[in-house]
Amino acid sequence: MKVIIIDDMEVDIAITSNLLKGIYGANLQLDVRNSSSEGLQVLITNDYDVALVDYDMPGENGIDLIIRALEKGCTRPLIMLTSMQDRMVDEKALRAGAMDFVNKQEINKVNLERSIRYSIRQKDTENKLQKALADRQKLLSEIDSRVNQNLSIMSNVMNVNSSSQQDKMVINALEHAKNRILSIGTVQS
Repeated sequence: MKVIIIDDMEVDIAITSNLLKGIYGANLQLDVRNSSSEGLQVLITNDYDVALVDYDMPGENGIDLIIRALEKGCTRPLIMLTSMQDRMVDEKALRAGAMDFVNKQEINKVNLERSIRYSIRQKDTENKLQKALADRQKLLSEIDSRVNQNLSIMSNVMNVNSSSQQDKMVINALEHAKNRILSIGTVQS
């Protein structure tokens, strides 16, 4: 398990690191960054399983860091850690894109492990849904293009047929069909 800790408080880093070692043992790969600027550089690599981001850091708070990381292409789960017991900060962190919000005063192996496990699962699901939506949009765009091409071909065929016809009823029926096809194409767009 590769975990990034972004925190400027050595005591908090030590506590969180010890909890993580107790959870993952020898399977833990830990990377610690002490500022939001260092943290941003590692977050956008997406080369980790989860990141634990402190709220209160000099220069930039953790919520702003999460927003910037997501804007720059971060696709891995981010968990906000803080000593604050403020519901507004909790909700703001989640709206910004954090997968969870863990209070440092209540942190222990059980709730940290659960938060990490659920956050990874939730982010994986979110990423799959975003990919499925992008694939669907691409498919719909392709279908729309093909329908419009076929309608254009049908309209052109009817133009050729109508110009070669002498019978007014046939010409009118072809023109009416052509207009209906063109209106379908307009609705498709």
